Order: sequence, then structure tokens, then C-alpha cells
Amino acid sequence: MSQRGLFYGWVVLAAAATVVAFGQGSIFSLGVFLKPLEESMHWSRSAISTTALINWFAMGAGSFCWGALSDRLGSRLVTIAGGFLLGLGMVLSSQATALWHLHVTFGVAVGFAAGAFLTPLSATATRWFTTNRGLAVGIVSAGGGAGILIISPLMRWITSAYDWRVAMIVLGDLAWLVTIPVALLIKNAPADMGAVALGGAAAPHRDYDTTQVLRAPQFWAIALTHFACCAAHAGPIFHMVTHAIDQGVATMVAATVLGVSGLSSIAGRIACGLRPLVRRRDAPLRAGHARVLRRKGHGHGVRRRVPDLDPRYGARLLGRRMDSRRLRQLRLALHQLRRDRRHGDGPRADVPGPAQRGRAPSGRGGGSLIGPHPVRD
Repeated sequence: MSQRGLFYGWVVLAAAATVVAFGQGSIFSLGVFLKPLEESMHWSRSAISTTALINWFAMGAGSFCWGALSDRLGSRLVTIAGGFLLGLGMVLSSQATALWHLHVTFGVAVGFAAGAFLTPLSATATRWFTTNRGLAVGIVSAGGGAGILIISPLMRWITSAYDWRVAMIVLGDLAWLVTIPVALLIKNAPADMGAVALGGAAAPHRDYDTTQVLRAPQFWAIALTHFACCAAHAGPIFHMVTHAIDQGVATMVAATVLGVSGLSSIAGRIACGLRPLVRRRDAPLRAGHARVLRRKGHGHGVRRRVPDLDPRYGARLLGRRMDSRRLRQLRLALHQLRRDRRHGDGPRADVPGPAQRGRAPSGRGGGSLIGPHPVRD
């Protein structure tokens, strides 16, 4: 399929961000409903806060389940199922007459449904973009901030005009009317449309099973960091609206403050996705590096290990065609090569290959990928 005109990956990102907006916006809307629930149902704040705790645990468990299903069925079907469950949970929550009803409907159902969106759709975004992946994932994640920005004031306005039950019904109906049709726009991968990802086909990479992932220290570093982040911000954000009302702030203004917090998060999520682009442009490969790689015996080993490398196209295209990690490895190796040539000691620089990743760089003893001979001026 020709990719003239709008690249369809951008449509996938817009649809994914919209769905994530409803998932995250629904979860944080409980902070808007906290005060009305307390006043109308005479439930304590700590009891209602337990629903929020259940909600977050259910979303975490749901992310594992929905992610596994997404690998088998595709993110489109998972998103449709999650959107249906999200709307059902919100509508059933509006009919709660006992605290345990709210725990089951809003805590379990809504939280579990929200897990169907962010994680599977972030994985889908990476299939559509082999370059600018950080930006793509940032756009999907920014949908959560947009959901808080829009849904929080809207639910407060409907609650003030009618009551919290009507607001939950409206939110549930909107979840059905928006997330399910929008999910139909999501394509699991470019190959489904006969297209290729932006930046070209992804380089072959190793697949890890669940056991290998759970044993990897990198996984636990990311997981614990994410846990600490959510544990730190979830409580204050949840109680933000109620605390502001207790301090004399008008109800609509208090809900708008929560919405503004979502707005500020949009900038941070997209900016973090843009940072790899800035770093790559600030430190490109130089044209002189490409000339070095053309030399017989010096560049052959690198090109053999990095099949994307073609010096004829220059450093700028090289930066777009290569995986960012391999690009950094290559850049460091070439700078080492240039420094060694300047000092005239002629040691060889290493670019770790697939079988050598994780090993310490080798010196004169072997393992050089630049070439079999010392580099001379």
C-alpha cells in the first residue's frame, strides 16, 4: 500500500489517545464524585477511598490480562471489550445502594476495564513507529491527561445540575458511544493494511517469554519506579477536589483544578517522548564517520553487524534508519576510533554485536568489529 498522504499510524495514535482519555478520565472522576457520595449516601471518605484503592489494583491486574489477550487477539478487540465493560461498570455504579456495590462496579469493573487501554495501545503504537517511538507512546499516554482535563469538570457540572447518578450514567453512555466506534479505527499493525511502519520495518529482535521478563532486573526497575510514581500521586490527586471544597473553593472551580493537573501532565508526557529526538539531533553521526566505515577492513565488520548501515546515504538518514541503541553504540565506537587514531596508539574500537551485548568492551585482545588491523593515520 502506498503511504502517500496522511500516514495511518497517526490515526491509530489519535484513536488510542481518545480511548485512553476515557479510561483514565473515568478512574479519576471518582475524586469528583467523592463529596456527593459522602453527602448523599452518608459513607465515610475512607470507605469510599477503598473503592479507589480497589480500582487501581484492578487496573493493574487487568493490564496483565488484557495485554496477554492483545498478543493473541489484537488490540482492537481488546479495546472494544474494555470499552463495553467500562460503560457497563459506570452505568451499574450509578445504581449502587450499598458500599460493596460501588466496590464491585466502580472498583473492580471500571478499574479492570481501564487496564485494557494504556498498555495494549502503547504496544500497538510501537508497531506503527520504528522511529519517534517515544513520541508515539507519549501521545497515547497524553490521552490520559486530556481525559482528566475534560471529564472532571464535565462530571462536576452534571452532578451540580442533576446528581451523581445521572453523571455516572452519562459517562457510561459516552464510554459506549465513543470508545467502541473509535476502537474500530485501530489497526493492530501496519501489515494489516499492507503498509510498513514509519521509519521502515523494525529490525529483528529477540522475543522474551514471561519467565524471562520476570527474571530481568530491568523489568523490576521499571515496575517499581512506576509503582512508586502511582503510589505518590494517586492519593493526593484523588482527594484534591474534596480538599479544595473543604477550604471554601467552589465545587466547579475545584473540579477544574483537577482538570488543569491533567492538562499539565500532557506537556510532560509528550515532552519526555520528544527527548530522544532532541538527543539524536544534538549528537548526530558525522560525515567523517561514514568515510571511515567505507574503508576496507575498517568498516566491513561494523556493516556486517549493523545491516541497516549504508554510508552512501550520509549520517542524517543513518540516524533515522537505525535502532537508537545501536546508533549510540556505533557513535561511541567511532569516537573511540577517532581518539585512538589521534593519539596514534591504534587500538581497535568495539561495537557490540547481538551475541556480545552485556559483555565488557574488548581491547587489543580480540572481538574488534571495526577490523582485524590497527587503525593508522
